[in-house]
Amino acid sequence: MSAALAGRVALVSGGAQGLGAAIVRALHQAGASVTIADPGTDGRGMGADPGLAQGLARTLGSRALAYPESIASPSTAAAAVDLTVRRLGGLDIVVNAAAIRREASVLATDPGDWEAVLRVNLFATYYVLAAATAALRSRGRIVNLVRIADGPARGAQAVAAAGVLTLTRDTARDLAPLGASCNALIAGEAESPEAIATAALFLASDGAAAISGMAIGPSGGKLVRFGDDFRPGPRLDLPPAR
Repeated sequence: MSAALAGRVALVSGGAQGLGAAIVRALHQAGASVTIADPGTDGRGMGADPGLAQGLARTLGSRALAYPESIASPSTAAAAVDLTVRRLGGLDIVVNAAAIRREASVLATDPGDWEAVLRVNLFATYYVLAAATAALRSRGRIVNLVRIADGPARGAQAVAAAGVLTLTRDTARDLAPLGASCNALIAGEAESPEAIATAALFLASDGAAAISGMAIGPSGGKLVRFGDDFRPGPRLDLPPAR
C-alpha cells in the first residue's frame, strides 16, 4: 500500500459504484481514510440500496465509513461532512463523483428529468462544497468529477457539466487564500476507471498543491488540460505525486 495520503481524510460522493468506487479504492490504498457517500441508486437515480456503500466500507475495512444517503440537499450534504469530521477526525479531500443520466435532447427532456439531473450532477456538488469549506484544512483538495457524454441526447448532462466547470473555477478563487485547491476531473467515456482514479489520486496529492481552477483528465494515456469545450489539449508536464 502506498502511504502518499497517510493521515488524510476524504469524502467521496457517489463513491460506492463505478468511477466513484474506483476513486475510493485508490484513495484508501494510498493511505487515506474515506467516507463513501452513496444512496445506491441506479444510473438514472432511481431506487436505493444502502448496502452498496456499506458493503464497500466493510470490504475496505479500517479507515472506511459509509454514508448511504443522498447528498442532493443542503442538510444531507452537511450531515455527510459532519459525520466524516466526527468519525474520521477531519477533512482534507473532497471528491464529488455523484452523477445520474437521463438521456434526451434539450427540447425533448422531461422537466422532471431535467431537474433530477441538475440536482444530483450540479446542485449536490455545490451543497457538498458549501458544507465542506469550513472543515477543509489548509492542504485541502477538492476534485469535481465531470462526465463527458457524446451525442445529441446529453442535454441535461452537458448543462450540468458546464455548470460544474464554472463552479470549480469560482471555488478555486475563493479557496486560494486558505491554501486549498479545487479542480475539475474530466472523465471521457473512453477512459478506464483506473485512469480516472489515478488522475483523481494525483489531484488529491501534495504533488498537485499548486494546481487549482483547472480542468484536467486522462486522454490517450496522458494527463492533459481540457478547454471550455471539454476537448483535450496538450499533455501537461506535472510534478509526480508525493
